[in-house]
Amino acid sequence: MIPPTAAAPPAVTSAHHAVISAATAEEAEHLQQAFTGKLGLPAAWPMAKYGTQTSGGVFLGNFVLEIAVWPQVDSYQLLGLALETPDIHAAFTELRARGLTVKDRDANDRWRNAVITQLAGEGLGIFLTRFDQAWAAPLMNAAKRQFAASGGGPFGIDGVTGIEIVANAARREAIEKTLAPAKPEALSPALTLVEGGRYQVRSIRVRCKEPEAAKAALPPGLAVMFER
Repeated sequence: MIPPTAAAPPAVTSAHHAVISAATAEEAEHLQQAFTGKLGLPAAWPMAKYGTQTSGGVFLGNFVLEIAVWPQVDSYQLLGLALETPDIHAAFTELRARGLTVKDRDANDRWRNAVITQLAGEGLGIFLTRFDQAWAAPLMNAAKRQFAASGGGPFGIDGVTGIEIVANAARREAIEKTLAPAKPEALSPALTLVEGGRYQVRSIRVRCKEPEAAKAALPPGLAVMFER
């Protein structure tokens, strides 16, 4: 494994958000409203078209779920995981020095995403993201205040405790290179890497005072697991 470049800052600071698919804009809006209405969670950003992508975000206390219109796959699939970087230009240089292939995927006036080729998948896989802070910071600060004031909504949601990723040995090594010097389990939220053939973000675990009620408030089939 190629170590991080000496004195280089971490290429990744956190797992920022996971992307869930919706077949249409109407379905995406309905799902976001289930999170913000029934679960009482704040929107991280409004449902709208950003560049060529229609999406909206929901804040879970320490993590965001992005609901994106993605008609190529079944609804409510976990498409990928976005890793936040403090400096996407520096991250390109650092990750390439570690033997990874990094290239731009998409960008608009709100965010910029980049693909790590070794971690690409059927959907989005694991990718880098950097938000325009002039736009994102006020939205996230408002979401944090709303989340704190509501106590995590009527079911007492208390953040994401872990994200499970199924990957073969080569992809697990690429994940470790991307996150170094941090270990996957030390990231926030923690990543659990599971041996398997079909590469996927398999599930997200959410701490909650009333897990059964929270689960019942959402459409069936979501890979979001509520637990005490």
